[in-house]
Amino acid sequence: MKRGPALAVAFVSTALVLGVAWSVSGGAVTVWGLPAPLVLGAGALLLQWLAFLPAFALKTETFYDLLGALTFLSLVGGAAWIACEQVGAYPARMVSALLVCVWAIRLGRYLFGRVKAVGHDVRFDEIKHNGPQFFMTWTLQGAWTFLTSLSVLVVITAQGEGPAIGPWSIVGWSLWLIGFAIEVIADRQKTAFRARQSGPRRWIDEGLWAYAQHPNYFGEMLLWLGLFIAGADVYQGVQWVTVISPLFVVFLLTQVSGIPMLKAQGKRRWGDDPAYQAYLDRTHLLIPWPSRRDSSAP
Repeated sequence: MKRGPALAVAFVSTALVLGVAWSVSGGAVTVWGLPAPLVLGAGALLLQWLAFLPAFALKTETFYDLLGALTFLSLVGGAAWIACEQVGAYPARMVSALLVCVWAIRLGRYLFGRVKAVGHDVRFDEIKHNGPQFFMTWTLQGAWTFLTSLSVLVVITAQGEGPAIGPWSIVGWSLWLIGFAIEVIADRQKTAFRARQSGPRRWIDEGLWAYAQHPNYFGEMLLWLGLFIAGADVYQGVQWVTVISPLFVVFLLTQVSGIPMLKAQGKRRWGDDPAYQAYLDRTHLLIPWPSRRDSSAP
């Protein structure tokens, strides 16, 4: 990507974050006279821009994923601190904040460990030498962290005591637990599978991966949907735009950086392998479920 388009994407991403943050700020507590969601959105971007400077100077992406996890922790931690100072720590707020922290710590550790084990992230082999494009990726990470956690941030920073734990909270947190369990199990199965490989890399088709091509992504989508649902008693008016949180996760994983990249990678590696084509034909894309071949068997 050339300099102009890369910087344009960074600018649009910044405008999107600040615009969405402002739109959901009605009814939120304030910090330095500004709505808390707006301060948090700007903070997420600023963290990425500060991290970009040493990353570009060193031409490294080693701490990119780690910084993403730390930004999630900073966002919900900052929101929780603001809420505790101004309106008090209420369970319905703090449970969702805690769930995001658990997810961020687990995922950040997993991704950082994977990059350290491999030595580099192939996604950045060319990007990290291109200033505007590398800057764009850090800006996009800021947008990702804020928009993904948006529903939880709105719940935490809402004025007043906030809702009591009710049916929506229980349903949402239950979905989070199921999604988190699926994601953790799938990632561990993939790590163990790769550790056993001694020859050329092969696609994983065991455990949850025998029932879905991307079970970890399904878990990711489900847990963020759960966190959005858990805040249903808080959203008012335009704040329902926080549905962008789970929708944004689905969009990224199915249309941008998840499935499309892995699909292209798989095609390059095993596209001519009949066994791989058979795996794709019989295995569901996202939801772990008995394969089409198995379900039709007598």
